[in-house]
Amino acid sequence: MLKPSSGCPVDVAENWLEGYRKEYGKGTYNYSTPLDLFGEFTEEYMKFFFCVHKSVKNSSLIPRYQTYWEPGRYCIIRSNGTCPNGFKSGYAQMDDSDNKVNLLQNGGILPDGYFANDTGLYFCCRDDGLVTNDIVLPRKNPFVLYMATGETKCQAVKGMTSSIQYLVFNDDKSGNRVITNGTLPTIKIENNNTMLFLCHYKPVECEITGCTDKDGEDVHPSSEHTKNCVTKNNVQYTVHFLTVVGCSVESKCKLVGEEWSVLRAEGCVRQVCQMQIVNNTEKFLVKDISQGCDWKGVCKPENSTWTDDENCVDYRCKKLTLGGGTVVRTETLSYGCKWNGKCKSADVAWSEDCLSRKCVVVVNETHVQRQVMSTVEGCQTVGSSDCHAIDSNWTETQNNSCTRLTCTQNGQALRTKVLERLCQDSEKKCHPVGASGFQAEIQGMVRTNCSCLAREAGVMVQCPG
Repeated sequence: MLKPSSGCPVDVAENWLEGYRKEYGKGTYNYSTPLDLFGEFTEEYMKFFFCVHKSVKNSSLIPRYQTYWEPGRYCIIRSNGTCPNGFKSGYAQMDDSDNKVNLLQNGGILPDGYFANDTGLYFCCRDDGLVTNDIVLPRKNPFVLYMATGETKCQAVKGMTSSIQYLVFNDDKSGNRVITNGTLPTIKIENNNTMLFLCHYKPVECEITGCTDKDGEDVHPSSEHTKNCVTKNNVQYTVHFLTVVGCSVESKCKLVGEEWSVLRAEGCVRQVCQMQIVNNTEKFLVKDISQGCDWKGVCKPENSTWTDDENCVDYRCKKLTLGGGTVVRTETLSYGCKWNGKCKSADVAWSEDCLSRKCVVVVNETHVQRQVMSTVEGCQTVGSSDCHAIDSNWTETQNNSCTRLTCTQNGQALRTKVLERLCQDSEKKCHPVGASGFQAEIQGMVRTNCSCLAREAGVMVQCPG
């Protein structure tokens, strides 16, 4: 494996041999930040070191240092000429600069590969398991694996946390001799550059009460913990990163595609959580999608309209072009009148208690005048909300008598006029003066053969007996 910055395993140092390769390309080298590898990594050249595991003769050490490789999706660097069972071999060769062959250097024990005028490495890869299923490897020291072809995540390893890092080999531009064949890890080749992705692992620090993950979060055994949109759990003192679900915004998690509003000094903006793939890693980013107007702490989208029910004013969020840019402003569309707790639009009439009412609004440069104007439109029945139009007739009953009325107009004044008074029988029917032979209720008793008589104050029902 490539030698981590922490060094090769040291428990049984004689089982690990070290070597190095110094190579020059035709241009500028690039590296991830951080890059947890031991060596020299400059823009002009890279000198990287290897930890090569030799064959173990002491059978008591085999279970520990000649690990049984479990199914998964990952790659290792080949040594001793063959791949372990379950792996397939592949080869990748970078084209070093022809002008700096005399500067290329090798030292120590190297893995399987080509280390002459160019640099080539043999890999062993497997694709027979899930990348999210833990495999067991020695976990006392940091180490390096590689992602299987097309993979964007590091293989889960029990008791370890991982980070994706990369090296960019700057290949010779003339007569490019980049060679790839077989089954390889995730490698990107473009613009005469070979980008090799690696997974750096380091042990999880565990205590009886729980584990501390790479972010410094304590996750108790057999529990789940969610912070900053990442859900983790701890099973047998191994912290697993279960899901990354979105963008962390003010200690709250916004799902991918979720939209929300943010207030700013110049108004407000509508934002959305988006997921992008950057260097084969999922990145969750907050993007502005539109401007808006701040209205009492609420973000109103541009071109939207709303009503201030407390003051009966209609507004619109309007987009303007100023100084080569765009801004949004809240503009007033119209005013209304408050009546019985509700807003009435200007110049819209409504009827109420025989009155026609209308909201009248006058706007000038200095102030806004609003008032409700009322016009009588009919005659109202006493003790009722019934309204009768001008020149209409109707009958009202009270105390065994009936009164026929009409609504008359004199100039702007309306008056209710009595047309006729009548007598009421026991069935609530009305009879004119002079009528007889009907039943009427007198002092709680129904009498027969009653008559309707005229009196100065009105009418009277008279029954024999």
